[in-house]
Amino acid sequence: MSSDMHLTNAQIVLEANKTRYQVGDYIHGKLAIALNGHLSLSAVKIGLTCVATIKPVDNSMYQKEGRVCMDKSPYKRVFLDHTYELPAKIAANTLRPGAHEIPFRFQLPDSGIPTSFESIYGCICYFIEYIIGENDKIHRSGCEITVEAPVKDNLYLSVSGSTEKDLGILCLGSGKVYLSTKITRKGYLAGESIEIHCCVDNSSTVSVSPRASLYQTQIYMSGEKHRTIETLLSEPILGSNISAGHKVEEILEMRIPDNSVLSMKSSIITVKYFIHVTLDIPYTIDLHLNLPIVITNKYAF
Repeated sequence: MSSDMHLTNAQIVLEANKTRYQVGDYIHGKLAIALNGHLSLSAVKIGLTCVATIKPVDNSMYQKEGRVCMDKSPYKRVFLDHTYELPAKIAANTLRPGAHEIPFRFQLPDSGIPTSFESIYGCICYFIEYIIGENDKIHRSGCEITVEAPVKDNLYLSVSGSTEKDLGILCLGSGKVYLSTKITRKGYLAGESIEIHCCVDNSSTVSVSPRASLYQTQIYMSGEKHRTIETLLSEPILGSNISAGHKVEEILEMRIPDNSVLSMKSSIITVKYFIHVTLDIPYTIDLHLNLPIVITNKYAF
């Protein structure tokens, strides 16, 4: 690189200002730069990276210079680190003073990378960045993009479960209660409604009632350690009050929040969802069932 290089401006410009991509997509753009001097293109690098970062899972301690310190360093993993290779004829050129544009193209892998994600405990971030210069004269910046890696497997499988309970001596009632639930498919989009088919056979002497709630589970892995966060995403959907000796089949309709992130499983961050169905039984332990679901996007179907 010539010693008279002076960079006055540099910016990553994505085609059509697009910032959201799917796995397998091509990313087209250009690096727009302005110079007051000369610049060898061998000193220009354009890269695509994906880095996952999570906070320490616990208050681990370590010893430094005879003092006990708390480990606050984040746990990181690089999922993607690609550098755009300029064609050999172009890479050998030197840019003169003025404005220039360097086109680039990346292709995201079809699989093996996670969905973009951010929370107070960790994040998965994708960047298009440039590095211009050498040694101690380095200019580095870029822009963040969003990448979606939707789950595509087993979306049309039905999910069901059943359980029952005998009301015994320790209960104020007697008899048997049976609960079965079913959803017709496993995969849904954010904002969609889920129809939960509930069948309650109440052969007991007390009244019972079903309810359903949607939960999200986030798991953060840091080596051998992990943190699990479980969050209630919806107010319970209440079913009918079912009197003693009656059998009722009904549908509970639950709407998935519009801002729900995609389900994903990676080596560092996992996000999954389940519908928790409860049969409320007075004076005793309730019946419970979990129905796992997948939140994906339209490109998965």
